[in-house]
Amino acid sequence: MSSASSRWLVQSPADNAAQVRLVCIPHAGGGASTFHAWRELLKPSIAVCSIQLPGREDRFREPPVRLLAEILESITGALSSLDDRPLVLFGHSMGAIIAFEVARQLEAAGRTGPAALLVSGRSAPHLINRAPQVGHLPSSQLLNRIAELYGGIPAMLLSDPEMAAMMERPLRADLAILENYEYVTAEMLHCPLMAFGGEDDAWVTADELDAWRQHTRGDFSSMQFRGDHFYFRTYRTQLALLARIRECCLAAALRSR
Repeated sequence: MSSASSRWLVQSPADNAAQVRLVCIPHAGGGASTFHAWRELLKPSIAVCSIQLPGREDRFREPPVRLLAEILESITGALSSLDDRPLVLFGHSMGAIIAFEVARQLEAAGRTGPAALLVSGRSAPHLINRAPQVGHLPSSQLLNRIAELYGGIPAMLLSDPEMAAMMERPLRADLAILENYEYVTAEMLHCPLMAFGGEDDAWVTADELDAWRQHTRGDFSSMQFRGDHFYFRTYRTQLALLARIRECCLAAALRSR
């Protein structure tokens, strides 16, 4: 893997017992560390990697990317060398849209597509996103408004101007991607697809999760857990989600044999 590609993919050496590789893509403003704990919880049968977008965590000195096409090109390039195991994509919120478009690009290019696509916290891409647009808000309001809509931002961060400024920079770039996203009709995916969400997520209903079934010719299922938009931040729910992810990944590995 080239040094440029490796910056996009945070991974640890795969255990020899790993049957499948799970690549996780975070929410708007989030980084690869969102999924750090999953490495231990899913090994040894599943090797967990995370996408790291510019402008956050170990890439905070780099300018954030505001164009979805540029992100898709970089991620598909980074994934091109991961051909030793079946690949499963997982994306939460903004990450769900990115994972979906990466899967479409891989299949459209005639390359080996994902063995499964797992999406979370996002309505199907052809539907109108009901979440309010907030990217235009001034700095004094943006993070507080995001916290009101979705939760997930610690009060300590909101009260620290330096930390808030560091978070706002990549978040604005991600919001530009989300709020300018336009679904384009294309060939349906062939891989299995599973959609997850929180029962109390104000912006994603059970019907909006079920609507993802329109985007694959493969098997489809959806499932909700107790909680809001960031439902898997509670340990018990995270374990329940990972149990389903494990089942999906291992089933994908069996199909790929």
